[in-house]
Amino acid sequence: MEIVIAIIIAIFLMIFIFFLTKRYSNEIAPVWWMIAFILKILAGIFLIFIYTNYYFDRNKADIFKYYDDGKILWNSSKDNPNDFIKIIFGIYDKNEYQTLKDKYLINTSNWERANYVPITCDNRMMIRINAILMPLTGGNYLLHMLFFVFLAFIGQFLFFKSINPYIKNAKLSFIIIFFFPSLVLWTSGVLKEALVMFLLGLWFFSIHKIITKRVSIFTIILFILVTILFFTVKIYIIIGLFLAIFPLIISKVLKKIEIWKLYLVFLLFYILCIPLIKWIFNLDLLMIVVNKLTLATNLAISENAGSLINPLNLKPTIFSFILNAPLALVNTLFRPFVTDLHNIIVIPAFIENVLWISFAIFTFIFHKKSLHRNNKLILFSFLLFALIEFLLIGYTTPIVGAIVRYRIFPLLFLLLSFVIIIDIEKICKKFKIKHL
Repeated sequence: MEIVIAIIIAIFLMIFIFFLTKRYSNEIAPVWWMIAFILKILAGIFLIFIYTNYYFDRNKADIFKYYDDGKILWNSSKDNPNDFIKIIFGIYDKNEYQTLKDKYLINTSNWERANYVPITCDNRMMIRINAILMPLTGGNYLLHMLFFVFLAFIGQFLFFKSINPYIKNAKLSFIIIFFFPSLVLWTSGVLKEALVMFLLGLWFFSIHKIITKRVSIFTIILFILVTILFFTVKIYIIIGLFLAIFPLIISKVLKKIEIWKLYLVFLLFYILCIPLIKWIFNLDLLMIVVNKLTLATNLAISENAGSLINPLNLKPTIFSFILNAPLALVNTLFRPFVTDLHNIIVIPAFIENVLWISFAIFTFIFHKKSLHRNNKLILFSFLLFALIEFLLIGYTTPIVGAIVRYRIFPLLFLLLSFVIIIDIEKICKKFKIKHL
């Protein structure tokens, strides 16, 4: 019965998507949007198959752990709606939290029970969302999966619509955003990546409105709300976005400076800010990253992670971070190597590496001779975001299986950078194609 209900809901969602895209997307035919959504559903089912058949500890299976904790939270607190609301919205002081923890949260596995953090723990947002969905879904896991698949799809749709006016290559952008394997896979389950994709779409939607001077109170509220939510889910993503967009904003004032020089200055400025922040706020950002690497390494060793690689010999100094940057980038961009193929979950990532590297070579051969200033600004912003995120992932993640999942967003921006650079007309002339 649960499967039948899920199929009916999926059909309704597909009908909604058909009419939505027919009205708001002239660039891509509605049938392709439908295919993209169906592909996400199939990817979600594939994730269930993989995590059911190859991960025998359900508590450690990412696509189930937030759902399971949400179910525990709902079942244990549904008879006390006031307590449920307090937990969902983080409305409690330290003493109340201790009481709530002892009554309800102690039974969960991923709430991070040892810490008093009302809002900022990224696991908690996912658990809260799943708990809210429980009375609506009746605990039907497939409906939870469909919710996150639809959420991510809307995010991808908004992201595509927001960046397309600046990239101006709708078909290629659409293929990358909706059909690139790792992005399809990891945003199609009950995972944080699906929520991040939704937030990314909303964030760029609000930024597009601001840039085109169609600002409203709704747009401002949306931008602030999405930014806050980003801080509760994936803080390093929103920090990377802001760091990448600052030079673009300044470029509107410093119009005469060459764009590559502007972004280089900002990159150096960000590096110099690290010791400055430590001196002024007593916040050692480098030590935070080193500690994150240590914790991730110890956890991987304790759980006997199959795709563990040698962690970087990272010290909390700028020199050490610069020295380790090349290896961090290699690990993030090019792993898994052939020697890393010990786990079925990383095989698609290896194939994907072949695809994106081939695309990079193709772009290098058939690149545009010159770019408009606005295209350059978007290009360098995308590349700066990708660089920041690739480095952070490379510095803090010693597990190949985690790397291929965490890198999907910077890889998305890297591939879209190639779309800006590649010369489609040159390709058409070379291979005697009428159009692409």
